[in-house]
Amino acid sequence: MEKQSGGFQISTDSRGTHLEVWGGTLEELFSHALSAVASIATSDVLQLARKTKKIREEITVQAVDINSMLIEFLSEVISRMSMGNAAFTRVSFQEFGENFLSGTLEGALINAPEHEVQEIVDDSINIKKNTETGFFETPITMIIA
Repeated sequence: MEKQSGGFQISTDSRGTHLEVWGGTLEELFSHALSAVASIATSDVLQLARKTKKIREEITVQAVDINSMLIEFLSEVISRMSMGNAAFTRVSFQEFGENFLSGTLEGALINAPEHEVQEIVDDSINIKKNTETGFFETPITMIIA
């Protein structure tokens, strides 16, 4: 697959919704994964972000490794999206390491998500640096309601 701007591709089959996410840095990969989740939650997330009340929330995540940290980060975002009827589209990191991150989520209030992520398939995430492209990449599989 040729890597282009946007940082993610989405496909769906009977086993779930599959993301291929990439970024030039780990922070960018996490940011693109956040954008992918927002685009699953609501198809017109960028338009909503312009028209509705904007929100900002702090986030801190600790985990044993980078793969677990992505799972914990996305799980926390998904929980906040469903509980607070919000679509988070951006994140700016104040700290970012192999097992710790803190930052600010930015997004907009929505009436309700069009699709809700029920589960992230943990063993689908495997962050690697592609030596040919120079990008950090990972597949992510989600079960969507």
